Amino acid sequence: MIMKDHIQYIISICALYISSVLYMSYIHVVLDWDVWSFQIIFLFLFTVMYASLFSLCQRRVAQILFLLSSILFVLYALVNVVYVPVFHTILPLYFLGDSSFAFSMVKDFYREIPWHVYGISVVYLFVSYITWFFIGEKNIVKKKLIAVSMFMGSIVLGICVLLFTANAGLTESPEKRVARIGMHSGLVKQIYTDYLSTPSAGAVGGEVSMSDPIFSTRYVNEGVLPEVGDTPHIIFYQLESIPAWALSYGIEAMPFLQSLVEDGLSVNNAYPNGCHTIDAEFSTLCSRYPHSYRPIASIGTENDYYCLPHILKDDYGYGTAGFHANESKFWSRDKLFPKWGIDNLFFVPDTFDTPKIDDKEVVDYAVQYLSEQENPQMLYIVGYSSHAPHIYNQMEYLREVSGTEIDFYNGPLEDEFIPRVDVPVEGDIRAYLGFMEPIDRAIEALFTGLEEKGLRDNTIVVITGDHRYYDFYDSLSNVGNFKDTNTVPFVIVFPDSPGGTDDLLASHIDIAPTLLHAIEGDEYKKRDGFFGSSLFEGKVGDEVIMSCDKQIHLITPEGLSLYTNQDMPAMSVIENSRGLGNEELEDVSGRLRGVVLKSNEELVE
Repeated sequence: MIMKDHIQYIISICALYISSVLYMSYIHVVLDWDVWSFQIIFLFLFTVMYASLFSLCQRRVAQILFLLSSILFVLYALVNVVYVPVFHTILPLYFLGDSSFAFSMVKDFYREIPWHVYGISVVYLFVSYITWFFIGEKNIVKKKLIAVSMFMGSIVLGICVLLFTANAGLTESPEKRVARIGMHSGLVKQIYTDYLSTPSAGAVGGEVSMSDPIFSTRYVNEGVLPEVGDTPHIIFYQLESIPAWALSYGIEAMPFLQSLVEDGLSVNNAYPNGCHTIDAEFSTLCSRYPHSYRPIASIGTENDYYCLPHILKDDYGYGTAGFHANESKFWSRDKLFPKWGIDNLFFVPDTFDTPKIDDKEVVDYAVQYLSEQENPQMLYIVGYSSHAPHIYNQMEYLREVSGTEIDFYNGPLEDEFIPRVDVPVEGDIRAYLGFMEPIDRAIEALFTGLEEKGLRDNTIVVITGDHRYYDFYDSLSNVGNFKDTNTVPFVIVFPDSPGGTDDLLASHIDIAPTLLHAIEGDEYKKRDGFFGSSLFEGKVGDEVIMSCDKQIHLITPEGLSLYTNQDMPAMSVIENSRGLGNEELEDVSGRLRGVVLKSNEELVE
């Protein structure tokens, strides 16, 4: 009888396991079957431990707990269907710390998931619960077997901690790392690295300076200051998921933006400092580095920072406003924007009825608002309609809610370009580029509206991308691919200036100092707490630091592009034109990690 019970238990565990493998594979949380061996071993042991743990409870309690935990797991897995392809990591658990923020984020992601994935999820829950109900109803689990199973589960969790905190694999590309670890083991790694193993700046290499360059020693010549007057209006239009490579390779999806790049002050090598939309807003407005692995929305809602909007209000009497076709609770903008000095918020549903309407509608509203104000204004427009996923039903959605003409891009696309982009087929790239065309029309509508309202001659317009998107193959081993992956559009259009293209390096933290320098002219002084530098001042070096999910990049004008990880002395050199030796590279890498960790500490003080 005992042997029969054990066989029934093993069959039930296998059923749970097989259904989990099929479900995880179908929804693409396990991304790469080339690493299937590790996945199936870990997932099997995880399933054994999971089932055995609930077997300790009374039958009815165990069934209820199992069902609730399975539902939570499926909901979390569904969010990752959208989150993983964009950010190349699973959704961090600390997002759930702020309930209103977590709810708004989850609600936003669930709108993007295809209905058939929901159907598969319901089937998975049904199969899992029926199997578990059978285990509990038959009361076939023996105490000895429970103890052995839990011991096995503890071992596998310990092994995973060792595997994912070792040096091996830290220099892999993010996509390969997510594919290799999957979601279950990714959760184990996340709990360990985010809450147990985060080092301090002192642990990396002693005292570090936030003002001195890490590597660069090149002096930059001063630029020619534009004539903008004392209080010009300032409009930021932060583009969603628009990369700089969309303006090159003969691509004609954004001709108007291309014309601005040629006529305004543009930077060819512009990078974000983080990889989340809200971090772009923080770095742009406050000239500070974002946290290296937590978006500012998860740590900054209680902290005060003195940012560009504060300066413009306190020193020059500006009004400030933010515009976005999403709920203000998403990314906690309802708390963060006022903290950063933006007083008036125009979001869904108070201003815009439907989320993710065409950016042009938001732009038109902002221009109309500007025309009705008497004092100078700083407006921050956060783009949204080009957000992932870039699929046909989202094109239909834009047609329905905004009457937007949108289709697959049918312009030129170089044959040698397509295989480099990390998407399955050419049609996906053309769909992605198709979303850029209405964004270009929105940018044009911004300038047309300013001209019609008589505001063009007294308005500075800043246009930049929020973060990197769609990777290029071998981006950590190919300099060209690395730059294409990470660079974003960066152009400032002044009312009356010669413009020109700047080949130096710049990032989001340089925008606020540049604008203040343009307004204040020779009286400009760099503000305390601003990490960036004005593009018009002579500065020591122009290196860029990017960080996200504990991955850190350093880019310098001397031809050094370095990747490291904040927790381990792992390093990958993408470009080393000066031929630095290993000791020099290790020194640069250590100081880079120290600066990033010190910045992290200052953000949460």
